[in-house]
Amino acid sequence: MTTSERAEGAKPARTGGGSRPLRIVQVGPRRASPDSRGGIATVMSLILDYPGDDADLQHVVTYGDGSAAHKVRVAATGMARLAALVATRRVDVVHAHMSFKGSVVRKALALRLAQAAGVPTVLHAHSHGFTRWFRGLPRYQRVAVQTLLHADRWLVLGDRWAQEYAQHLRIDPQRVSVLHNPTVPPALPDGQTWQWPHSGDEPIVRMVFLGRLGQRKGCYDLIAALARLDDATRARIHLVMAGDGDLHEVRAAARASDLEDTVEFPGWIDESTRAALLATADVLLLPSHQEGLPMAVLEGMSAGLAILTTPVGGIPEVIEDDVNGLLVTPGDDKEIAAALARLVAEPGLRSRLSQAARATSLDYDVTRWYASLSRIWADEAGRGMQR
Repeated sequence: MTTSERAEGAKPARTGGGSRPLRIVQVGPRRASPDSRGGIATVMSLILDYPGDDADLQHVVTYGDGSAAHKVRVAATGMARLAALVATRRVDVVHAHMSFKGSVVRKALALRLAQAAGVPTVLHAHSHGFTRWFRGLPRYQRVAVQTLLHADRWLVLGDRWAQEYAQHLRIDPQRVSVLHNPTVPPALPDGQTWQWPHSGDEPIVRMVFLGRLGQRKGCYDLIAALARLDDATRARIHLVMAGDGDLHEVRAAARASDLEDTVEFPGWIDESTRAALLATADVLLLPSHQEGLPMAVLEGMSAGLAILTTPVGGIPEVIEDDVNGLLVTPGDDKEIAAALARLVAEPGLRSRLSQAARATSLDYDVTRWYASLSRIWADEAGRGMQR
């Protein structure tokens, strides 16, 4: 252990040596749905979908997309429900999921409610942008954040964040654990099965982008890179860019670069459509400028795709260049174009990266991930009983 306790490979345990399940209250946005998208909602959904017999989970919603008034109503309703739950002392651990900005205020309040009732707390920090946001605050606001954000255990997505959160928020490094996001192959429609490796000698190389379209995810860089390719190489690529965000703007950029026959824009797709897309793709593209540990990359690895991405956030802790993926410089469309050309021209490279990505994904399997999380809950619940 260096700056953090690495939360991997643990076995689930119950609290206090008893036989009843741990009573966990999870606090954050709505679970993943067409109205609640992104990495935090996906991770929260996994926690709800993969519980063992060791946990009894309740989900308290404190954020929902919509008008300002709607957001206030959702937050107030969630806080009232949380206060009622912890006041009964029929909760072993409160597990809150945090991004930055307004999420910090909501989670600080949730933590205070739990702590006032003597309930142990776990704060799961997901945001790639927290450090930049925190550094940009006036000094008095930084002090306020440091004062208000207190949790018994912090969970972060990688070693980099373990160091940054401990430093900026003055947290004891022993209270910070690294818990990488998990990999889960999406459920395929009936009659379809996963194939590893995907890639062969087919003339068309099927590529996919999953996420919110925009500058941060490198979408415009990707369009510029495709435009750099020679006609023969570009003719062998079919790219599906699935997601919301700057959909019209990115589509317009593709049209301006005469890529309408190369790139397809279906918008945001549901889970079954995403699974079918991953099952038939060869390559996953995510040339992001900023990331935490993106679920899209982990899903692509679990599906056995060759990965082309950037060494930002927690990605380099999972992807090694030319071993289980290709890493390119963020914003460098010339370098992205060269990597795309390699993936098109070298089926052996695609196959090798596909197999290595799939093998790596097994280390991040959701069952092992949930066992690690369960151990953390049990540890904190046990400490709470000793107070």
